[in-house]
Amino acid sequence: MTKIDAFAHILTTKFLSSMEAIDPTVLDKFPFMKNVVLTNIDKHVASVPEGV
Repeated sequence: MTKIDAFAHILTTKFLSSMEAIDPTVLDKFPFMKNVVLTNIDKHVASVPEGV
């Protein structure tokens, strides 16, 4: 069965690095961005339950 990922939010490590270069406190301001599922695509895919 093909999975459809309705939670398509990702935060690439390159983009996060760019944001941190502009504002080193960005993760303190937006702690939700520390969620590894946003930055690690393999963990994101693995987090999708079977049968979804």
